[in-house]
Amino acid sequence: MSVSRKVVVPAATAAAAVVVTLVGVALLKTEDPQPAGVISPVASAAPTTPTPAATSPSATAARPTTPTTKPATVRPATPQRLGAVISTGMDCSPISEWVIYGVPVHLATAPGTTFGFALGERHNDGRIEEYIVINEYQGSDKAAGFHLLQGPLMLEGDLVQPAFGYYVGTPARITAEFDGKTITAHTARWSDNLDVTVYWFDPKASGHGVVSGLSAYDDQGKPMVSGHVEVVGH
Repeated sequence: MSVSRKVVVPAATAAAAVVVTLVGVALLKTEDPQPAGVISPVASAAPTTPTPAATSPSATAARPTTPTTKPATVRPATPQRLGAVISTGMDCSPISEWVIYGVPVHLATAPGTTFGFALGERHNDGRIEEYIVINEYQGSDKAAGFHLLQGPLMLEGDLVQPAFGYYVGTPARITAEFDGKTITAHTARWSDNLDVTVYWFDPKASGHGVVSGLSAYDDQGKPMVSGHVEVVGH
């Protein structure tokens, strides 16, 4: 499994990146110097050599005491995108919103994985800062059902990063329990593959609760295949 998470520290340059491995999680911050559209695919940008940035105390404290055996996702400082950027309709700050988009992923230890999904912060000027990348690490990333759920994370300034993930299939409804309370996810089809459904939970409803009971239902209300149900990063 590999998941990428933003370390909230100032970068040395606009394309700086910080990568740390923790329990299958690559802590990563990248900033896109180019504005991005909402619904139209974004042209791929050539990777640049990342410049190391200082690691914040919070990143150091987040390191596990046991080593991880799961590979970290290797991402260029200026990440490429697959398909259109999905607007979540949720504010990250007064001048930015949360967005989700597909990204290419290449892992020698997971040949069945070719893509993942990133959560980013899009500013009013169109720049996107990438916070977290999630992707499958067991079997095919196109197998029916769920493929990891990134749980909500508490960031600086009491900001809660929304829980999100993807499902291969076209469920009419996706739900999960947060501290025992059932919350319905927002969903959108991925423009690069319409058989893939991206979903996310509004932190105003879910809070920073413990996630369980992730489920998908068809238009008749019947449960759909579960797939790889796993909550990470929470």
